[in-house]
Amino acid sequence: LSLSLNLSHTFTHALSKSEYFSRPSTVDKREKKAQMHRIAAYVPKHGERLGIKHANILILGGPGAGKSTMSNESFGIFQGRHAVYVETGIGGGQKAITKTLRHYFIAPNEEKIGIQGPESAGNEEWHLNFALWDTMGIYTDAYKGDLLKNIMQGRVPSGTNLEDFAETLLPAEQPIRDQVHHVVLMCRVIDCDDTAVMKELQRCVTEARAVDLKVTILLSFVDKMEDFESVDKMYYSQRLDQCRKKVSESTGVTISSIFPIITTLGQYDRDDKIDQVILHALQRILDACDDRFSLELAERVHHQQK
Repeated sequence: LSLSLNLSHTFTHALSKSEYFSRPSTVDKREKKAQMHRIAAYVPKHGERLGIKHANILILGGPGAGKSTMSNESFGIFQGRHAVYVETGIGGGQKAITKTLRHYFIAPNEEKIGIQGPESAGNEEWHLNFALWDTMGIYTDAYKGDLLKNIMQGRVPSGTNLEDFAETLLPAEQPIRDQVHHVVLMCRVIDCDDTAVMKELQRCVTEARAVDLKVTILLSFVDKMEDFESVDKMYYSQRLDQCRKKVSESTGVTISSIFPIITTLGQYDRDDKIDQVILHALQRILDACDDRFSLELAERVHHQQK
């Protein structure tokens, strides 16, 4: 069973014609609303057969890489406004505030964004069918032993202080519904040349692959690149092209699974173009979750036929 992502919108990169880079097909309000509807309607593939109601997405990265901010931006898009839903640290790696593992669900503001919940929700609040797992920076001393592996296998409950997690560790062999289904690594563009950062990202990729998880890498603070001009032109940035190649070579993650991210937390109005970049990345991440579910089902069917 192939685990390659279905990248339906690709174009030949102006700076590297032998490669393809996935991006939003168009950048306008109608396409943004269409993306929001697709994500709002997301249901885990084979969910009923696997007993999975929502996808679990683990967000990792160094302090200041934009982990919590990425979650806030995702919340903000479906709430229709900027706000701090997930506590963030100080950007630039100066300080890490997040100390616990927390699972966050996005509850859309129907009135503000014009998207209705499923009929099954009735008058009750509903949330999107995926959870964002926010955790502390991967460069901290607390990530020792099998902590990361235990998180990925669903053995560390939400709300656990990761500096003292051993007492709350759940039994091994947690059901797939409680495990991580995809790993997202956040990396600042300015860290692409940092050997130590690349080494840590590679470690995370290795640990994810050890438990059969795929990885998506989001390059944050793309708007801080020296050759950044606009959201539309960032896909043709030479610096971004170089960074994606370097991160891919250092981590082993394919270029088609490395996306740029711009966070705008603090602005009064949301920016449709920036929102669409984030929505595009979210959709690809959910596609990867579905690949994981297809693989799990195929393995179960194969095991039953033995």
